[in-house]
Amino acid sequence: MGPPSGDCGLCGLLITGELRVHAQYRGLLRGFCGGKARWRACYLQRADIAACDRLTHFTVHPSPQAAGLDWKLDYLKRRRLNLFNESGT
Repeated sequence: MGPPSGDCGLCGLLITGELRVHAQYRGLLRGFCGGKARWRACYLQRADIAACDRLTHFTVHPSPQAAGLDWKLDYLKRRRLNLFNESGT
């Protein structure tokens, strides 16, 4: 007995090494990437999570206070990591 048909799709993906995004999701992904980029630019200028959520109509976390996002972003800033890495690496 062969593998279940659901596994065949995964095997094909692993063999070809490709992942094609269905057309209906491309706009959603572009919107997400654009929102994330706008939020980053806002935060680098203002350093205010709530203001950037409001101004960009995008949130990077549904509960930033509970997640300690202020502390996490400050940690990244002090170490020049992630969105604070100006070298682009």
